[in-house]
Amino acid sequence: MRTNKLTPGSNLLWESSRMIIPEHKEALVRYREESKMAKPKRPVRDEFELDELAGRLYDAMEEGYELVLTIWGRNEPVRGRITKLDADTKRVHVQRFGDTRKIPFLDIMRAERPDY
Repeated sequence: MRTNKLTPGSNLLWESSRMIIPEHKEALVRYREESKMAKPKRPVRDEFELDELAGRLYDAMEEGYELVLTIWGRNEPVRGRITKLDADTKRVHVQRFGDTRKIPFLDIMRAERPDY
């Protein structure tokens, strides 16, 4: 059987549309560069800061009190009890009202006790 552009599974129908004009290519490259610059990078913290944060999370987990976590890239803080510090996935499990959220440890900027 001969293959033509209408044969099922054939890509011959769209072979001619793989061409892109230079103006579109430049616009595509410019768009990709701008979108990379628009994403803010996570701040780099030193080891002392990370150790202090880990200690605060561990204490909250052991004693069972709530924390308010400021998360990088989110407008609203996350509030709840720390149920697990997963060393394998580097995620912190936060539970509130039966709902558990898994937050990457490096995304946590601050952990504070809530003001009542």
